[in-house]
Amino acid sequence: DFAGKVGEEIELMVVAVNPRVVLSQKQIKKIKEEEAMIAEITSGKDFEVECTGFNKGGLTAQLGSFTVFVPAREIRSGYVKELEKAGFKAYLVGGAVRDMLLGQKVSDFDLTTNATPEQVMSIFKKVIPTGIEHGTVTVLFMGTPIEVTTFRIEQGYSDSRHPDKISFTDDITEDLSRRDFTINAIAASLQDGKIVDPFDGQKDLKNKIIRTVGSPFERFSEDGLRPIRAIRFAAKLHFKIDEETLNAIPQTIEKTKTISIERFRDEFCKMMTTDKPSIALNLLEQTGILEFFIPELIKCKNVTQSDFRGIHKFDVLNHLFY
Repeated sequence: DFAGKVGEEIELMVVAVNPRVVLSQKQIKKIKEEEAMIAEITSGKDFEVECTGFNKGGLTAQLGSFTVFVPAREIRSGYVKELEKAGFKAYLVGGAVRDMLLGQKVSDFDLTTNATPEQVMSIFKKVIPTGIEHGTVTVLFMGTPIEVTTFRIEQGYSDSRHPDKISFTDDITEDLSRRDFTINAIAASLQDGKIVDPFDGQKDLKNKIIRTVGSPFERFSEDGLRPIRAIRFAAKLHFKIDEETLNAIPQTIEKTKTISIERFRDEFCKMMTTDKPSIALNLLEQTGILEFFIPELIKCKNVTQSDFRGIHKFDVLNHLFY
C-alpha cells in the first residue's frame, strides 16, 4: 500500500530500485501531493494540522481527508531550523528520551534550549506562556503542544515544589544536573541526534536502576513529590530503586508530608495503572509514605484471615496488594 505512506521507507526510490513495482499515475499523484503537504507542514509556517499519533519514526498527521506520516527527521528539521536560524540549540529531554532508549512508545515531548522564553516567543507564531516565570513556554507546533524550557539552574524550594530562584545558563549539563533521576537526565540533540548523558542515565537504564542525580537527600528535600515519583517509576518500569536513594525516602518523609493530596493522588493513580501495582504499594508501605496518605490501608496490616481450611496465607493488607 504505497498510496498512504510517505516517509523514509518509501520516498519515490522504490520505483527506480524495483522495476517490477508499477504505480498508477493516480498513486504517484497522491504520493507527490502528500510529499508537498509534508514540506508545507514542516516549513515552520502557521499551518493548521491535527497530530493523531506518535512513534519513534515520526508522527501521523491528519490534514482534511488526508492522513500522512511525517518522518521524525522532517519534524526535527521543521522545528529546529527556526531555532538554528536564530543561532540557538535545542534538545529533547526527560521522559521522551528515556522511553525512546527503552524502545517504548513516546506520548509527549519536552524540549530544552538556550533561547530565553522571550526569544522562543519571537521565533514561533503560536506560543503560550505557561510557566514563563520559570523559563517555560508551550509551543504549538503542527497542532501539538510542546513544552520548551530554557537551560536553567535552580536554587531553593521553599514551597516544596517550585524553585525560589532560577538563572538561565548556556550549558546543557548544568540544566540536566537539576533533574530528579539519572534516567530522566538524558538529552538528545535535535540538530544531530547526539546523546548527552553526564550522569550515566543510560547505564542505569541498562541495569534497571532508579537513582537520583546527585545526593538523594538533597533531591528529595527540594521536592517532596520526588520520592513518590521514584516509587512510581520503579513500578512502571519494573526497576529497582538504588539503595542510597531508597534509604533517603524515609529520611525526608517530613518533606513528603507537605505535598498536596492532589499531587499524591495523581501519582498514586498512575501507580494503579501499571501492570503490577503491588510493587508500588509495597514500596509505599516500606518507606512509611502509605501510613501518612492512606492510613486506612495500614490498619489492615497483621490482620490475619486464616481459617481451618488454610486458604489465606496473607494478612488483609498483603491480600489487598496481591
